[in-house]
This record gives sequence, C-alpha cells and structure tokens, in this order.
Amino acid sequence: MFVFFTIFSFILFSRASSYLLGFELLNIDESQMMANAIRLHLNGFNIFEFDGTSSGFLNSLILTWPSLLGLDITFLSTRLTALFLISLTLYFCFLYFSIEINKFLSFQIIFPALILFSFTNDPDYQHYSSELLSTLFIIITLCGFKIYTETNKIYLLLFGIFLLGMVIFSKTQIIPTAFILFFSILAFLLRNKDYFTSAKILIVFFIPIIIIIFS
Repeated sequence: MFVFFTIFSFILFSRASSYLLGFELLNIDESQMMANAIRLHLNGFNIFEFDGTSSGFLNSLILTWPSLLGLDITFLSTRLTALFLISLTLYFCFLYFSIEINKFLSFQIIFPALILFSFTNDPDYQHYSSELLSTLFIIITLCGFKIYTETNKIYLLLFGIFLLGMVIFSKTQIIPTAFILFFSILAFLLRNKDYFTSAKILIVFFIPIIIIIFS
C-alpha cells in the first residue's frame, strides 16, 4: 500500500492549491452528481429516489461518504473522492504490470499518467467524472484476472467480477465494455475447462444485478 499512498499524496499535494481549494472551475455533471448525493442522503439512501442520467446511482452514492462522518457533501469532498479513485486506478495498474516486470519498471509505466493527473490544467481532467468509478472497476477486474492466471488466487478476481457487474449502475456507456470483458474471462476459463471458477464468476456477476433490479 506504500505505492498507493505515494501516488495519492503526490496528486493531492500537486492539486492542493489550484484545484481542491479553488472553485472557479465548475462542471455540470459533477454538480449534478453532488446534488444527487445530497438527495440520496436526505432520502435515506433510497436509490429509487434518484435523478439519473447516463451516470448511475453508484457515482453519486460514493460521494455520500462525508454524511457517514457527520460532515457535509461539498466540492472539496467530491474532488477528494476523485483523487482517491484516480490513485486507486493507477495503483491497480501498477499491480497489474508488477506481475510481469519489477516494481520500478511498473512505476515508470504509470508515471506519465501520474504526472498528467497531478499537473494538468485541462478542465476535463479536473472534476469528478462519472467514468472514474467504472474505469476502476474494470482495472480491478483485469488485475484480479491476471493474478488468478499467475497464482490461482481467486479472491481479487471475484471481487473485480462483482464490481464489473455493478458497472450497469455506474455508467451506461461502459456497460458493453464490462460485458465484453466478463464474457472474455468466462470464455478463457471454459476453454481451460475451469468449470468451477466459471460457475463462481457467473453467480458473482449477475447476483448483485438481480438483487438491485428486483429489490
């Protein structure tokens, strides 16, 4: 986890004055997700009392974490959430590459992305985006699958598959990517006659979808 905290601290320090504490830059999507987060909190986290667009309720639900601590949902907390998700995504990219190569080279691969998210002035990279959560889900799944093929450890893969199934509730446009990735992993397992693991990921992928849709 040292690498994750290094990544998060670097981005946080780099953006502290120009991004986190300056609210001159406002984004419509970011503001809507914040408003939805406040609405979810005030409605007792009822996901059916939600003003959704292509951005699903998960993107707003994650922004409600300050309310669990008795704090307000603000631009500061929203943008801290964005930095946290970016840092996690880069960290799991680092883990993915470190399976094949050493950690130093893995960090060098993600370093350009780290610099981009730390110092960019492009407004499209400076707000909480609905793509962040879905991208993290996909990266975790890829990392878990890579670890499983190398070590036969299945826990991160199952966690990633669970999150992959939740993409339907986070970003409509990324649903095809999530399904293609899921069925590609399933096809790989079936081709290798790993039927038990195939059954596990089928259950883990569809159960949260069924529970939420029919609840």
